[in-house]
Amino acid sequence: MLGRIVFQGMGARAVIARIPLAMMPLQVARISTTPLMAKAAASKPKTTASKPKTTTTKRTTKKSDSIKTSRAAKVDKPWVSRDEQGNILPLPLETKPKRRTSFLIYFAERLPKLKERSEFRKVSQSTGKDVVDVTAVTTAVGKEWQELGTQEKHRIEKLAEDNKKQYEKAMHAWQKSLTPNDIRRQNLYLAHQRKLGKSVPSNLRDPSAPKRPPGAFFLYVQHLRDNGKVSGLAQEISREAGAKWKSLSAKEKEPFEKRAHDQYDAYAKQMDKYKKVHP
Repeated sequence: MLGRIVFQGMGARAVIARIPLAMMPLQVARISTTPLMAKAAASKPKTTASKPKTTTTKRTTKKSDSIKTSRAAKVDKPWVSRDEQGNILPLPLETKPKRRTSFLIYFAERLPKLKERSEFRKVSQSTGKDVVDVTAVTTAVGKEWQELGTQEKHRIEKLAEDNKKQYEKAMHAWQKSLTPNDIRRQNLYLAHQRKLGKSVPSNLRDPSAPKRPPGAFFLYVQHLRDNGKVSGLAQEISREAGAKWKSLSAKEKEPFEKRAHDQYDAYAKQMDKYKKVHP
């Protein structure tokens, strides 16, 4: 560190000399070094310990119009179709008529009488309300059905046979209402469900497609009905015709088998033509 000494007696102008402090007299060093050190300290730029504040601005990312559009307008699945108002149309199997079997008819008769009994009530785990125990009712009605008398069961089967006629009419109207697009949509949905490992019914057939002809046994059943050799309900006819068919010789079965074979050959040719038009 340097000190400063001012000599006044050397002419009109004062002389300033800077020498090391170690070489200066102690008294001079105490007096003359302070202004110099103060000046040096004053000339030294001040440094602030505090770090400069950093201002962070929130980044607002605006979604582009294309992203908004793609999210807003969701793409429908291949099996989805909409009407003019934009409502999703039901798949064909959702509107398919349901056939009421003999047991279902009997179950529908017994349910109103059983559902109010305490042994067929339970508390719902989801709502906590008192509801019908459908499993218990079904089990009880199933046991009743097995033990049902012949006369009562015949009455129920007669109702089922009458219902079958109504069902066949409804099915015919339903099949006629199907369009090629309806069948395509339904079969696409069924294929998707199969990929998910779910059990689904077979694909819908186009009503305009050739119908598979009956086999030899069904031709024989029709022959018996036309000739009045069997009568009664469908189950009784099938049982009786089955026993008769088993008792026939190969020669007796031959006309029905040949007729079934010829009809199948004609069906196969029609299917080839159909597949060319509907690949």
